[in-house]
Amino acid sequence: MLDYFNADFATAKGRVINSSFISIASTVIKNHKIIRERYVSSSRSVPPTNLVYKLLSGLVLNKEMLSGNFDYIIRDRARRLATSLDVTSPSSYGTVFTDTFLNGGNEAIMFTYEKYDKEKWEDMSPITFAYHTSTNVNYQLGTSNDDTAFAFVVINVPMLAYQYLQWANWRSLNGVEENIYNFIKKYPLFNSLKSYMDISLFNRHYYRVVGNTIPEDDRVNEYPIPDIENRLNKTTVDTVNSLFGKSTTIGSALYATRLFFKDSALDLIEPIPTIYTQQVSWFLLACKMPFLHYGLSVGYSSGVSLDSKVLSTMQRELRAFINSRTLSHVPKHMKVHIIDNYLENLLILADEF
Repeated sequence: MLDYFNADFATAKGRVINSSFISIASTVIKNHKIIRERYVSSSRSVPPTNLVYKLLSGLVLNKEMLSGNFDYIIRDRARRLATSLDVTSPSSYGTVFTDTFLNGGNEAIMFTYEKYDKEKWEDMSPITFAYHTSTNVNYQLGTSNDDTAFAFVVINVPMLAYQYLQWANWRSLNGVEENIYNFIKKYPLFNSLKSYMDISLFNRHYYRVVGNTIPEDDRVNEYPIPDIENRLNKTTVDTVNSLFGKSTTIGSALYATRLFFKDSALDLIEPIPTIYTQQVSWFLLACKMPFLHYGLSVGYSSGVSLDSKVLSTMQRELRAFINSRTLSHVPKHMKVHIIDNYLENLLILADEF
């Protein structure tokens, strides 16, 4: 499916830089650092029922493991845990969770085991959002009414385990009174906020294109956050209007859609490093469909001509996915969400070109 984005062609064509957005992004990045300092110095924690806690507990970690073949050991243990915890992995279709990352909602969670840079442990992001359906940019993971939200979350298990052991060593050396519940909330969960906010910003463009409502952000009373909503609304309107004003390819639409922390929405369609199996195929396809739907919708509205062979291939692949046994393993409400919001819309669009 990534072939439809044609990233090399999109970046070669270039894009118009919105100076107002550059200023907004600078404000967001600056305040993210300030909020992080306040967040880390607080007493926040997750409950013992949290899936990340169950994962770390099940790995049975100790610092002596770091002197051996650490990543291999973690990978071996995590593969067994994937089945018992019922998450998505190359050996498990997984189920849908609630209240692990969002306030309610539906969360598909996938384990990966790719290599990672051993940077500062406090900066590591072992938990990232591959996609979610919210639009809030108020530095919160989720909103107060997340019951109907859907999210696709990726956990790099060896990175998470390494980050935890480095934190445990730091805590011991500095006499810090924190526990594993504090660690999860303050570091891996908070650090996932960058990927969350980038996707929220993408959704503000996406929903304007397809006609979905963009609700106002919840008010945050815990700490001051910059008032960027009105300015951001204007820049997203300007970006969408500029895309409609010229023949825009799928990849070009994503490349022109700037983000706060990553460069553009084109970065959001990078493949998730994993062994491709039938068990993970539904997750890998579903979390990329919103980006394809966005690009295809922009292309249709802007009058771009797409290769009929490409469209025909896309239709065949989408219909095959709908009718595949893979989706039969997905919880019913997630399956309905994928078909109703992406697969059917994509098929309709491909027919109209």
